[in-house]
Amino acid sequence: MESSDDDKPDEPNNAADEDDEHVADDGSGSVAENDEEDFPVATTTLSIILLVIAGIYGYSAYIADGADQPAPYNGFTFTYTQQGFYETTVQGAKGETALKFREHPSDVENISMAGGVDAILRAIQARNGTLYLSVAPDYAQGGRVGIALFEVSKITNYMFGITTEGAVTQRNVSDKYPVANCGNVTPRTGVITIEPGNNTVIDQENGCIEITAESTEDVIRAADRMVYSLLGIIE
Repeated sequence: MESSDDDKPDEPNNAADEDDEHVADDGSGSVAENDEEDFPVATTTLSIILLVIAGIYGYSAYIADGADQPAPYNGFTFTYTQQGFYETTVQGAKGETALKFREHPSDVENISMAGGVDAILRAIQARNGTLYLSVAPDYAQGGRVGIALFEVSKITNYMFGITTEGAVTQRNVSDKYPVANCGNVTPRTGVITIEPGNNTVIDQENGCIEITAESTEDVIRAADRMVYSLLGIIE
């Protein structure tokens, strides 16, 4: 699909004067640099919630019956809840927090994850930047993908304090969300893309975090794998 010059993502801005950068919508729906407007700080925004609601029917496929089944991993104690979650407690900036996951860490530890993801997020945090969780067309309507986005945003927002927005990788996906892809990465704008592929991996290149998954189910598995790593549960 051809696009005009106005729709092309901004080139990464590596200028030394990073404090003057602000993230804004340029009117075309794509992420752009602007000197007049900032997004709210440290909020898990409505766009993330809308992406979850848009695929809410996919959520029911993941609800399961179960009894409490302690499943320790790397010093963390897990409980399997009747709703089908693995629950553990972690220490966050605001104290101890109970977190629920779809997958146990032993089930996702073999998913390949590139080094440097934590450093990318820390850099965005230090610059009070914005992180976009951006979904490709094939996965834009998946309920499970919405769940994965929400789970990642809980960590990037609560644990890292990063303003986290939902987005799409291409304009033809939806007019409700901004467009963000790896071309939009700047020192204060982070992007995590979620796209289909032949393997389920978490990669990063030039500051862009890329989750590739074989299926929507694997999107949740990859999201849990990344979050476990960021929390230090999977080392």
